Amino acid sequence: DISSIVFSDEAEILNGSDDPDITYNQLIRPGKGHLGVFYIKNANLFLDLNILFITIISIFSRRNALSLISSIVKVNGGSEELVQLCLREDKLTPKPPLGSNTIVTSREMLN
Repeated sequence: DISSIVFSDEAEILNGSDDPDITYNQLIRPGKGHLGVFYIKNANLFLDLNILFITIISIFSRRNALSLISSIVKVNGGSEELVQLCLREDKLTPKPPLGSNTIVTSREMLN
């Protein structure tokens, strides 16, 4: 899916984290949630074929794959924030998971 391409460097993001679960919930989960909702709202065969094609491209050039994904998100009405997330040019910052206003800061919040 789209988030698998955008967050294909998940291991690098979590590397060196004191608590990978918290880091995942702060940096990765929010983006994956928003990308999942975007996909559900825009799902069609053409999008699926594009994702398949871009997945192959990502094997050879992650940067080109991210650029193509961000273009698809933009053309299909994704927010500028989501388009920028897909480009992955900016450092990831903690955000609340989809459906929440609170950034996960402890394991208790995960339950």
